[in-house]
Amino acid sequence: MLPHFCCTTNRIVKQILFFVFSLFLVTICVNLIYVPVVDVDVQTSQSGLFQIFWSSSQGAYSESHSGYYRDVNPARSHYRFQLKNLTPGLLPFTIKYLRIDPLDQPGEILIKKIRISQGGLFSVDFDSAEAFQHIKIVDGIKDMQVTKEGLRVVTSGTDPKLEIKVTFIPHYEAIALFCLAILLLLYTLKYVVGRIDHFTCHVEWFFFFVLALIMTMAAISRPDMHPDEKLHMRAAAYYQNNHWLPPAADDPEIETTYSKHGVSRLNSPEIVYVLAGKFLRFFSFLPLERFVILRFFNISLFALLLVIYLKRPEVRIVCLPLFISPQIWYVFSYFNSDAFALFVLFIITYQVAIDTSFLNRYLREHQRSFMTAAQGMGLGCLFSMLFLIKKNFYFFVVFLFLYFLVQLYRRQFPDPLLIIKKLGLILVTSLCIFSSYYAFHAAVNGWHQSEAVSRMQENTADENFKPSVDPHRTYFGANLRGKGVPLSHVWKNMAWGHITFMSCFGVYGNMHFYGSSEYYDTVQLLLILALMSVLFDMVCSRAHDGSALLFALVVICATALVGASLLNSWIADFQAQGRYLLPIVPMIGLFLYSARHILHKGRMNFFVLVFFLFSSYSFIFLGLREIPKL
Repeated sequence: MLPHFCCTTNRIVKQILFFVFSLFLVTICVNLIYVPVVDVDVQTSQSGLFQIFWSSSQGAYSESHSGYYRDVNPARSHYRFQLKNLTPGLLPFTIKYLRIDPLDQPGEILIKKIRISQGGLFSVDFDSAEAFQHIKIVDGIKDMQVTKEGLRVVTSGTDPKLEIKVTFIPHYEAIALFCLAILLLLYTLKYVVGRIDHFTCHVEWFFFFVLALIMTMAAISRPDMHPDEKLHMRAAAYYQNNHWLPPAADDPEIETTYSKHGVSRLNSPEIVYVLAGKFLRFFSFLPLERFVILRFFNISLFALLLVIYLKRPEVRIVCLPLFISPQIWYVFSYFNSDAFALFVLFIITYQVAIDTSFLNRYLREHQRSFMTAAQGMGLGCLFSMLFLIKKNFYFFVVFLFLYFLVQLYRRQFPDPLLIIKKLGLILVTSLCIFSSYYAFHAAVNGWHQSEAVSRMQENTADENFKPSVDPHRTYFGANLRGKGVPLSHVWKNMAWGHITFMSCFGVYGNMHFYGSSEYYDTVQLLLILALMSVLFDMVCSRAHDGSALLFALVVICATALVGASLLNSWIADFQAQGRYLLPIVPMIGLFLYSARHILHKGRMNFFVLVFFLFSSYSFIFLGLREIPKL
């Protein structure tokens, strides 16, 4: 009876914990799906900033509890924008006061209507003379009159403020139905994943869905709305016709490829621009804009991953990390060099992880022959791609080096000396191909290429990015160490860590479109819970298969990459962007494949599904909705 009682008690405790977790997710989903929005109808004589704050007590306002539209102008009358953190729970009981900053400079503005709503949960309207009568002047207002047309306000330009006490009316029926729907969905997911006996039955459906999303983003978004896309396109266009070799740094033909920092992608060893340029030439007969064709170069890389993993079902667990974050999908939806680098890393991960891959068959082959050497050189050509991508992806090279050292230490190969020779052949071939890049550059720039690049940086960079300018006169985020800014200030006061985390999990445009803080907080909590689940499984299984050591390698290399990105923001330019941390994704894929026998399949499937749902929400309801369209 006692074992039966303990088993029953254990099931009850699990059900209670899942129910509590479900209620928490319901609260989060209310804030995520029913995004609080402000609709404003105004007429203004001057362009400026229109901002609204909310608070539970009079005068206690902050930027974290606000929303704004930056470009209110005379040519437009209706505006819509989001509010941050409007509902800390299911019901907006804490909202009592609103502060309206109608214009951030001198001018006249006529407020016809303000409506604040959160889906069908609640709303409040200011659209009548009676409602406008309750608005009070706080500061910076020369004149305010209630007219038949609306509320006419004349601002002085010194931080004008209006305030009103409000009462939100919740719609309890809508809230109750929404909660029941979310609970039903969660329990359905729990039922489904509890009956899945492996990790990968849903991966192909995820792939097809994500492929449709990135194709949609590529087709509808403007070419000037993604990080450095125009510069990437100009670099690829250089190789479209007759060019195959790297150009001279001061070649007039590549002057337009230099950024405001005085840097050209064509001075880097990245081979993606050659491949994309020839892709552009091959498909130039299509009646499409150049940026669309180049975007489909990246989309074709994602589609190729789909084909590879559909043909090799045992490999699909390697690609599960692709569905953790919408930022990964976003990288494939516009032209850049990160997508190609990530594609290369996943191809290499496939070769390293799977016992039946070409690499592992080559390493375990005992015969010494010309064909074996040719296979090693062919693999060297493949692995040379690791050196012909962005430099932040070199951390994956370090990770692979440590991984093979661990495999040799654990005697995973029957003849370690032969393995070292074969890996040496691959490495030498890779380095020979990589060094040819510098030989080509030496042919056109001489042996002092770095000096030529520095001269072009001085000539092409904007004034506040030139190396010769005094550090204290440069762009505020440039050379922070030279300005005497401590590293701790970059992390804490400039919120480098917080911004980087957000841009790892869904920031779109040129770092313009952020999700709600609830979304990022929930993702952070899910990551912690998933990590705890993995550690729990490793402890329970005692991980004698080397999974614990591989996990430690992932943690060490990921931490080193984060540290290098932070140092780059401190030493060179403040760039808190999550795409610099993409090499961590295939590291996780390799770990998941190696530890697949000890991880609890039900829990891992649940986490993957929840991450996928949250990522889909972010990409659709933030990325696709907010990105400026063609």
